[in-house]
Amino acid sequence: MIKVLTFFLAFCTLPMMLICQSRVEAEEKGQSRLWLDAKSKLTIHVSTNVNGFPCEYTSTQKSEALLIDYAKLDQNYVSIKNASLDFPLNLFDCGQSLKNKEFKEFLRASEYPEIVITLNGLEIFPLTQDGAIGQFIATVEVAAQERKESIQIVDIVSDESSTLYIGHVNINVKDYGLEPPIKFLGMVKVSEAVQIEFQFRFVGDAG
Repeated sequence: MIKVLTFFLAFCTLPMMLICQSRVEAEEKGQSRLWLDAKSKLTIHVSTNVNGFPCEYTSTQKSEALLIDYAKLDQNYVSIKNASLDFPLNLFDCGQSLKNKEFKEFLRASEYPEIVITLNGLEIFPLTQDGAIGQFIATVEVAAQERKESIQIVDIVSDESSTLYIGHVNINVKDYGLEPPIKFLGMVKVSEAVQIEFQFRFVGDAG
């Protein structure tokens, strides 16, 4: 079984991974400053009864610094505080100007201009479950409605300056007070089920 701290090094000061790991194991809590790198991705897959299309977050800048508090609660779970990730809807590209317009209308971007994902905890599974090696426990905010979601992690890749988390979560937009639109005289209906894929790359001071 792989210990949770092996994968949680992103929430330590990355240039000093081994020192941070020893400190967390001894004190079981700590604080670290991190950024969500511009190489991170968030893709929302919108489906209809005819086809589907992806809308990808296209920021070219890393996030503002996140001063994250974390605590190891047991061998497989770490709680996280102050890790809110903001994704402005005007930075999503669906590939065509009309799709961009309808995507923003669908999510009521003029009233609620961003999606917010707040990471509350990280769990690593002792055994792989349905292709996932772990999950983020998160609060997802869409159209000013918040819900707790389990975000599945399918891969984690670390190097000396960063850690990349890859995974997905499926949401129902009706749970967030949104009504899927019907386009083209009712012949094309947008699905209420939406898949969000992510590649969160966290970097420390040296990243």
